[in-house]
Amino acid sequence: MKEKKCPAEPDRENTALKKQQPVLKRQKTIDGYTGPRIKELLNTYHLTKYRLSQLSGVLPVNISRYVMGVRTPSLQTLEKICAGFGITLSEFFEDAGYQADPTLSDEQNSMLELLEGLDEEGKQHLLSYGKFLLYSQNEEV
Repeated sequence: MKEKKCPAEPDRENTALKKQQPVLKRQKTIDGYTGPRIKELLNTYHLTKYRLSQLSGVLPVNISRYVMGVRTPSLQTLEKICAGFGITLSEFFEDAGYQADPTLSDEQNSMLELLEGLDEEGKQHLLSYGKFLLYSQNEEV
């Protein structure tokens, strides 16, 4: 005869599995530039990750993940981080090898800077997505 368990008694095997948390592995970020640059700016401006979090509105845990290279911030998040430092995206990427074109807006220069950091496949994905956005906007009109 099969032994029945009391419904109020937790299943020990399942409970042990539920308690295991996923481990975040350090991996190379898409660009390999963002994390070290944030760390450099933290040192330059004598800020802690917590203080940058307060200034930028980005959670401290996420700032740590960006610095460690576990994650790469979105463009919107990177803009918040730059605002926390009191710099523009152009200033953030000034050492990345792209020289800003003074005839372009900050936004246009930021887009070109991001483009420079992508490999060929990434550039093709970005181009496809841009075409999709243009098509979507034209359909709404």
